Amino acid sequence: MLRLITFGGLSLVDDGAPVTGAASQRSRLALLAVLAASGQAGVSRDKLLACLWPESEAERARHALKQAVYALRRDLGNENAIAGTATLTLDPTIVTSDLREFEDAVTRGDDAGAVSVYGGAFLDGVFVRGAAEFDQWAATERTRLERAFLDAVERLARNAEERNDITSAAQWWRRAAAAEPVSGRYALSLMRSLAESGDVSAALQHARVHDAVVRAELDSPPDDAVTAFAEQLRKGDWTPPARVPREVAVPSGAPPAAQAVEAVVTPEQSPTIVAPAIAAEPTRKRSRLVLAAGGLLAVAAIAVAGALTRDRMMRPTQPPSNRRIVVAQFANQTGDAKMNPAGFLAAEFIVKMLIESNFEVVDPSTSASALQSILGRGQLPTANDSAAALAAETGAATVVTGSFYREGDTLLFQATVRDPAKRLILHVIGPVAGKLTAPQEIVSTLARKISVAMAASADTTPGASTAALITPPTIEAFVHTARGWEMFFERPADTAAAFNELALALRIDTAYMTPRLMRAYILDVKERWADLASEVKQLDSRRSQMGRVELAALALYDADLRGDLVGRLRASRELLRLSPGSIDMSLLVAISASYLHRPSEVLE
Repeated sequence: MLRLITFGGLSLVDDGAPVTGAASQRSRLALLAVLAASGQAGVSRDKLLACLWPESEAERARHALKQAVYALRRDLGNENAIAGTATLTLDPTIVTSDLREFEDAVTRGDDAGAVSVYGGAFLDGVFVRGAAEFDQWAATERTRLERAFLDAVERLARNAEERNDITSAAQWWRRAAAAEPVSGRYALSLMRSLAESGDVSAALQHARVHDAVVRAELDSPPDDAVTAFAEQLRKGDWTPPARVPREVAVPSGAPPAAQAVEAVVTPEQSPTIVAPAIAAEPTRKRSRLVLAAGGLLAVAAIAVAGALTRDRMMRPTQPPSNRRIVVAQFANQTGDAKMNPAGFLAAEFIVKMLIESNFEVVDPSTSASALQSILGRGQLPTANDSAAALAAETGAATVVTGSFYREGDTLLFQATVRDPAKRLILHVIGPVAGKLTAPQEIVSTLARKISVAMAASADTTPGASTAALITPPTIEAFVHTARGWEMFFERPADTAAAFNELALALRIDTAYMTPRLMRAYILDVKERWADLASEVKQLDSRRSQMGRVELAALALYDADLRGDLVGRLRASRELLRLSPGSIDMSLLVAISASYLHRPSEVLE
């Protein structure tokens, strides 16, 4: 079934795989979006000409529309997909759309159904060159649809409050706050429900994130009511109101945490993200980027045995877990092999962003072994088949895949979140566009959008609705770091070469923590304690710039420096907690436990 996805971006998919050819061109996708929005009424050719080709001469515009309709009918494989002559309509039995499903749900009063379909702002980031009328129409529709979405969410939240179901109310308010992060009203409502549910720390964390977002976006402080309520919570002066449950009709549909990602989570659970690096290159070529994609999760594996066994250990097929998500390396569709690192950077940074949003993560290097097994079994015909194989291999319920391509000097990234078991696309994020010379900026925006989409549907722990304000490294720094990492494992005696690459990475991007922690890792392995002490001291002064994994790795180095075996085991356990199922982290815990003569934990 062909499906047009308009929320969170604009794309046409067939059985989960993006449709290519003429139907993938921006102006033709825009034509489909206008037709989908018109429903059964359709749109006259004159209106389409004015909307999509306003700057073209009349004859040229009519020819362009005729060619577009012809190409779409051909690529969609059905003459009747676009019906009519003077007035054109999109046949919903041939091409479905999330927009029509949303509108239909709103019309019949199915708030939960409407919210479950809404995957982000309408035509987010979509513009058509030379078609200001289309851009204006899209902006108007975007505002209208977002308002309808927020009204539906607010009704669901109020309904939950009236039922005294404060946990569900908080989940709904989180979705509203994620869609409109600068809204003081939604921030205050979310903080109140979190506090009433007993999670005061989550309410305070959201106040801090909301404050940062409002100051960054509006260059002003947050609403006085938000500040005042946060101060009440800090002082312990706030008393939750007495609520009397009322008999209210429960909205149809699944619980809030399950509606957008039905098979992924329950409200009490947060997904696990597995990030394999997908590439059909030889192992030696691939290793440089696979190791880099592992990032700090791989750096933290102090045991050299972890590196020696990485290519030999193969996890058995995992039992399915509704809490687990796989993030695959993004496919490079630019035609330029030099851009391959951008695909690894995207996967790694999405994982990092989700860690900072309190999701649990399995490291990419472990997941890469599962992928190698899949690739060895032969070609898989569709995107959903590939996703299903990857999900089965890792025990994941949800798979995040993506690709990037270029249009002139513009680079575009797009991600798809799917439930392969149910053959459902849960979210389509993007395309997110930016300068070809600065892919890290595009990756940062994409990762935040994915984090917000997942947090809104999964309702994880504090702050999940607005991801931490972190930024990815530059591609050049990322590549130098990966090169240094590979050099150390290929020639462990030649630390100077590895240190030189890490120094180059830091000169390019002084805020990048991974090269610093990699240097500490090498010093730890080499037992160069004086140098490690100096490195740990410098790292300790940068704690405010570190994420959870970096801090756990630093705690491990510090414990090794002090000879604190209990502290080493504690840090190892934290790294495994952040990376459940990881070969490296399991091995690290086993070795740390063996130093303390704890055979039962080693065997576990």
